[in-house]
Amino acid sequence: MLNFRHFLAVTNNGQDPYLTGSGKTWSYQLERRGTMKYGNLTLGQVEALVNKLGGMEAVMSILRDVAEVVVTTISHITHFFTVLIDETRTVEELTAEGKYDWSNRNVTSKNFPRSKGGTGMEKDIALFHFRKTMTSEQVIAEMEKENYRPATCQELLALGIAQQELQRDFPIIALGSVCVLDGNRCVAVLYGGAVGRSLRLYWFDDDWDDVCRFGAVRK
Repeated sequence: MLNFRHFLAVTNNGQDPYLTGSGKTWSYQLERRGTMKYGNLTLGQVEALVNKLGGMEAVMSILRDVAEVVVTTISHITHFFTVLIDETRTVEELTAEGKYDWSNRNVTSKNFPRSKGGTGMEKDIALFHFRKTMTSEQVIAEMEKENYRPATCQELLALGIAQQELQRDFPIIALGSVCVLDGNRCVAVLYGGAVGRSLRLYWFDDDWDDVCRFGAVRK
């Protein structure tokens, strides 16, 4: 269990509310108390934790035992992949390079146009897994909590090129690019199994079951 009283005090300008007097530095506190159990935490990590707890006012309330808090921080990210995203290429070109056994004929530049002025760059693509049925809106809302946005069709296809066997393990969805076909909003999905790999389109407004993964890129 994290010892909040030890490392949260460092954010209070080096003051420890549990020591009398003033001006006592963090290093002096450690000397008085011994080695810090979580001494490998960076100041940035401490600051991030303070933010999650609601800021310094909330932290000080906790330290004064005015407030009781139970912190449950769950990240739904299960995988990270660094992938070259070439936004100058069309989805037809990316689909061909992905070497799918089957692809939906509606994955076209008309439905998924490339970015104007696009460039080639490496991006880290994260996969979110929620282990329960989710709507598209719920997935996007959870991504935003972790400062991510849903991957585009082009980013998904780049992942399909770089990690060709991954989709055999689970479907991977890109909610960041939506096209409308026969009045239905559709998104690209990498799907697969023992019999082959496919590039499909599924309805954005359908629910997604618990095996699905969702591509995302940090904002």
